[in-house]
Amino acid sequence: MPRPQSANGERGGLRQPARFCRWRPSAAGGGSPAVGAGRGGVCTAGRRARPLGLVIGVCNQGVVPIVLAHARALLTGTRQGRTAYLDADLREPEKILASPELAETLDLDRPLVLSLIAVLHFIPESDDPYGLVRRYTEVLPSGSYVALTHATGDFAPEEAERVSAVYQARGIALTPRSRGGVEGFLTGLDLVEPGVVPVHRWHAEMDAGEELADSRVNVYGAIARVP
Repeated sequence: MPRPQSANGERGGLRQPARFCRWRPSAAGGGSPAVGAGRGGVCTAGRRARPLGLVIGVCNQGVVPIVLAHARALLTGTRQGRTAYLDADLREPEKILASPELAETLDLDRPLVLSLIAVLHFIPESDDPYGLVRRYTEVLPSGSYVALTHATGDFAPEEAERVSAVYQARGIALTPRSRGGVEGFLTGLDLVEPGVVPVHRWHAEMDAGEELADSRVNVYGAIARVP
């Protein structure tokens, strides 16, 4: 998973779901609000693609206080859309779902977009990642969407092992998963075509750029709808 190519591929994967969900009308009209877990860029991309939506960002990857302050400053709501930032761990669903930040920003009776960008591969099997995702998706109203990206070793297994070892040496668990493993996060949901594919190939026409081999991106992307 060479870092520059993966980063470029995921940036495309960040914009494409935001653009797609912008045109999915909510029950009350307009684009669906979003809750993003992972990088703060989720909120920035979401707000740009869907300026009238509501966005809440969730992130805790061992960041230092100055980073938290910077994130809160960047994610302040504007007249184009309201945002909130929650310092929490994705493995704390009850804390997140009961947080004042979420309650004050999002209406859980309206369709939402749950954005899990570049985060699930940092949750090992011992933390029940599939159960965690189910806990979040089970509270999403019908018509909501789940967008995710996830590292994989399907295309360059030796490179995936090497990168995982580098992370492990730094005390960070990295678990690349197969296509089937990524599809497992979306069990019970309706996959949007083309399904789980290398992230830079998910409706590539939305984000024209350098053509990259799958083995140089090593990240899957997908969007699914809550029935």
